[in-house]
Amino acid sequence: MPTPIGTLYVAHLTTGSVGATLAAGTDSAGHVGTFQWTSTTKYALIRRMRVDWLTTVGFTAAQEVGFEVMKATGYSAPHSGGTKIVGSLALAGDKFKRTILQPSSAVGTIFMATTAELTDGTHDAFSVPLLRGAAWELATGAAVAPQKFSHEIDFTANGELGFRLTTNEGLVLRNGPVAFGGGGKARLFWLIEWAEIDL
Repeated sequence: MPTPIGTLYVAHLTTGSVGATLAAGTDSAGHVGTFQWTSTTKYALIRRMRVDWLTTVGFTAAQEVGFEVMKATGYSAPHSGGTKIVGSLALAGDKFKRTILQPSSAVGTIFMATTAELTDGTHDAFSVPLLRGAAWELATGAAVAPQKFSHEIDFTANGELGFRLTTNEGLVLRNGPVAFGGGGKARLFWLIEWAEIDL
């Protein structure tokens, strides 16, 4: 879909039911989703992101649950494990077109965790989260509904064009600061909308 700032793409991503032993989110652990930009001819403008959380298996003890989306710099080697959504097929970028007339996306790799966290790639230390969400999950029981919550950020809300990613930068979706305990599991849904601009 052509716009004044380029062609828009959208990815609707989901993890499997991850957890049980999911580590607290750090620079190298608790990662469940990645978006790596490797193009040397285009840059990405992230327009909008949304993350939805659904607890799929209850926790035996109450605890904090949550997520963070971090910007990765110096992202020279991708994560591994889980499901490789982009990076394995020549036309994988076609998945994110809004119309058939669009060129294929230049996104480098996208990985989403299945049942366990991803294996870390090569990148610099993270700074502050671009997006985060958290809730208090009660101990599982017949009268306790599992947590379901979501958070969204629109990088164009204040008249900006978007959040820029250049070569060897990207996004990492990770667990919040508290490790999973008591066998609990969750599924995370990640929506990313971006434009691609020639350098």
